[in-house]
Amino acid sequence: MAEKDDWQKQEKRVDTALDYWIDFLGLVDGKKNPIAASCKKCLLCIIRLISWVESQHGTAGANQPARDPMQSGNPGDIWWKELTGQPTDSVDRIVTGAGKKNYDAPDVPGVVAKDPKAPKNVTPLPKDGHKDKSFGPEMSYFWGILLLLQRLNQTPDGSKTYLLADCSWKHLVDAAVAYNGGGDAEYRNKINKAAKAIKCCDEIDEKDEKKEEKGK
Repeated sequence: MAEKDDWQKQEKRVDTALDYWIDFLGLVDGKKNPIAASCKKCLLCIIRLISWVESQHGTAGANQPARDPMQSGNPGDIWWKELTGQPTDSVDRIVTGAGKKNYDAPDVPGVVAKDPKAPKNVTPLPKDGHKDKSFGPEMSYFWGILLLLQRLNQTPDGSKTYLLADCSWKHLVDAAVAYNGGGDAEYRNKINKAAKAIKCCDEIDEKDEKKEEKGK
């Protein structure tokens, strides 16, 4: 399957970025323990599905798919405006655990730029996003994964970016839909269709798919 070959070209970038954010945020489960290997596997899976739905892992699409396979760098999107310090009505608060410092989203790129543990080619951020030639897939996945974690870990009383209390497949799909931001009414269906074909998380089974269908 072409998907598998295309994913193998991106997989290391994704794994490196996810590991960085797990450490940066102090990501833990609902019992304040490090997330399980099975949860990380499913996180990688939902990122893979988003990457496939957004750009077929950088091989298809109208908006710079090769540069921006996760489509996180659209200069018109609020997330990219936040990260690059442009005016927005509000900004995301990146809340970390284990006594680490919290940040407003516009402050995070500067912190990452000074961090020797950060992956290469993820800063500085161009205001023009993926329209700029300096934007590349490392940047796309890196900042897209942070947005996904932010959407995944939002609670009624605000964002707790570090707290992954629910790693169920349904919750991961809900986060993928939130990541899309409502721009595609068929996004949930596209993610579910890709999940049936790719099967990269053990929690993906017919029971979960039926729950998703009933929950629409």
